[in-house]
Amino acid sequence: MMKYLFGILMIATTISCSKITNENFSEELIKLEDNQAKISININQKNFYEGQETFTGSGFASNDNGVKISLKNQFFGNIIVSLEGNLNIEKMPLKLTFKNGFPEGSTSGSFLIGKITDASKNAGEGYILTDGGFEIIQLDSSAIIIKVKGQLRKPFGDSGLSTIDGNIVWKKPEVSINKNSIKE
Repeated sequence: MMKYLFGILMIATTISCSKITNENFSEELIKLEDNQAKISININQKNFYEGQETFTGSGFASNDNGVKISLKNQFFGNIIVSLEGNLNIEKMPLKLTFKNGFPEGSTSGSFLIGKITDASKNAGEGYILTDGGFEIIQLDSSAIIIKVKGQLRKPFGDSGLSTIDGNIVWKKPEVSINKNSIKE
């Protein structure tokens, strides 16, 4: 009897947590204009784009050419997400995991994030996802939603690893989506 009650409790918790997550994305989408993205990403447990979270962008997605999106804000903050390889963009989520700086599996790609920290000195802060991964949980004309979690490294020098955790919610993205494949 206890196992049965515990099982029901676990299922109810899982369903309610999933519902809350989806509702949060829906709430974010309502607040955005077309082709606006809300970036909610923490690096080392600090909001990376604090006060600069609204972005616009462009990109493409197809089974043949993969997915590449680029988002930027008015302060020259930038995120580039790409997936290359044999993809089925109709089947969500699309995932890419990294270990020791290299993509795992037959799909390759990258997750790059950066911002200008001092425009007068042309100085910035940028990272490359090296461990962990990202997943595109929605990819269509109404929205693109991406979750990321893992560890980052600065592209030059030995900076050590930084943690990343967050999501991208992009309403009615300016992304060319082609679900057809070239027949061989």
